[in-house]
Amino acid sequence: MPALVYLFHADIKSATGTSLAALIPPVGLLGAFEYWHAGLINLRWALLIACGLFVGAYFGAKIVIGLEPILIKRIYGAFLLLISVRMLFFER
Repeated sequence: MPALVYLFHADIKSATGTSLAALIPPVGLLGAFEYWHAGLINLRWALLIACGLFVGAYFGAKIVIGLEPILIKRIYGAFLLLISVRMLFFER
C-alpha cells in the first residue's frame, strides 16, 4: 500500500482497495499449502482469524471510506510505527 501511494501517487483509499483486491487470491495459497504439508497450521486458529478478517475488512472499509485521506495516512503510519517499535524492542 505505501508503494502505491508514494511510488504511483495513488490516493490512500484507492491504494487500500487495490491492495486488498490484489491480496485475496495469491498471498496465502502456495505458502499455506507448504505450511499445511509441514504440519504447521492450526486450522482452528486460522478459521477464527479468517472470520475476524472477513468481518473486520467489511466494517473497516465502511469506516475508512468516510475518513479524510490525511487521517487514514496518520492512523496507518502510527500503527506501523507502534508495531515496528514493539518488534524491535520487545521479545514477545
